[in-house]
Amino acid sequence: MQISLIIPVYKNITFLDMIIESLKIQSCKDFELIITEDTENIEMKKFIHEKKEEVKFKIFHTSQEDKGFRKNKALNNALKIASGDLLIFVDGDCILHPKFIEEYKKAYKEGDCFIGRRQELGMKFTKKILELKKVKFSIFDIIFSDSNRKEFRESIYLLGLKRKSEKLSLLGSNYGVKKEILIKINGFDEDYTGYRWEDCDLEWRLRKVGAKFISMKGRAIQYHMWHPENMNEGIEGENNRELFNKKIEINNYICKNGLEKLED
Repeated sequence: MQISLIIPVYKNITFLDMIIESLKIQSCKDFELIITEDTENIEMKKFIHEKKEEVKFKIFHTSQEDKGFRKNKALNNALKIASGDLLIFVDGDCILHPKFIEEYKKAYKEGDCFIGRRQELGMKFTKKILELKKVKFSIFDIIFSDSNRKEFRESIYLLGLKRKSEKLSLLGSNYGVKKEILIKINGFDEDYTGYRWEDCDLEWRLRKVGAKFISMKGRAIQYHMWHPENMNEGIEGENNRELFNKKIEINNYICKNGLEKLED
């Protein structure tokens, strides 16, 4: 069973460097990394070329013309070249626990789609770890920092034990899907542009084809580095909401504008 870790990025090399540092200390070494840009950045290309010489795992890189937020198209670009049976997706601002990939690998036979959560790191703590280039820390580092203490349970690694089964919604920064079932729904729907609702669409379509969902809480631990958030969906977000509702209405769960372009 092969694993592809896919990271969509947009210019932030500093954060991506931290993620790669956390990948260097993964207990599971058998994976490939696909960095898929939602733009074409010369500095990013140079950075990735240099990192390929530093690490033992394979790194692949895709890019596309910058025409606004087109995350789903970037993800399809990665899907087309991924060799993994299991595809793990993380955002470009999240550090991974050393057991992160190992836990996804162990969960592979349990289901089809695997959903995790993340611990939000505080501004001061993020600045500190960036300065020290520190990617491994304890629950006490989190609690005694300016990080969100209400979420500290998301930092607790349960030594591979499963928490009580619970229904989670798909969070785009920490989930895995078997490649075969993602191809079955024609990948990611590129009708969605701009921020919001693309994750809701993916979860809905996976459930429509009978995917079995598994919680990765307490197993696949992830730390989200602080940065200013734009919580305003804007007109594109509203358009995506309407698009999602329309697709549900017509039961369009195998997208037309996805991995392949399908005719009506």
